[in-house]
Amino acid sequence: MHTLLTTTRPLTLSAYKHTTDFDERKNKSLSSITDARKKVQTEISELKEKLKLSKETIVKFKTEIGRAQDKDSTTSSMPFQ
Repeated sequence: MHTLLTTTRPLTLSAYKHTTDFDERKNKSLSSITDARKKVQTEISELKEKLKLSKETIVKFKTEIGRAQDKDSTTSSMPFQ
């Protein structure tokens, strides 16, 4: 059984021809890698923009909260008339 699994018989009676075009395959692989790289770079730049916008929004809300707390503290420290 082992010999049958380890030895291979050709499917045809003629010599086996290697039909893979390695240059074409290489170019195809490189183009797909380049396309994927561009896609990843685009996605990274979009996410960086979203992160930048989020950080700016956080800073804006923190300043608004600070102003509101300062306003509340100044109005609460005034005696009622």
